Amino acid sequence: MSESSKDAAVLSSTSNVAVVQLPGRKFPGSVIQGDSLSILFDLACVVEDHASESSNVELTEAARELRELIEGRLRAYHEVLMQRGVARPYTPPKWRASEAEE
Repeated sequence: MSESSKDAAVLSSTSNVAVVQLPGRKFPGSVIQGDSLSILFDLACVVEDHASESSNVELTEAARELRELIEGRLRAYHEVLMQRGVARPYTPPKWRASEAEE
């Protein structure tokens, strides 16, 4: 499904902190630029790696879940860019989750 930009209400367009209200959604969304999302993914991978070295199972699972959630959004972002022919300004990250997990 495609949403046109006129259907979304931009509540704030402050640099790197945009807030957008999509039609039919109760809560507005916080827009994260693609390069910032990639940085968050990289950081989540570092946290997951260090958490896996600990004996704290809850921490390890939380770090894995965090990485998977961010990775899912970043994969969707890249997919839209590819479908729309939008050039990516950076190299796509090395994915960790298997295609079956999506």
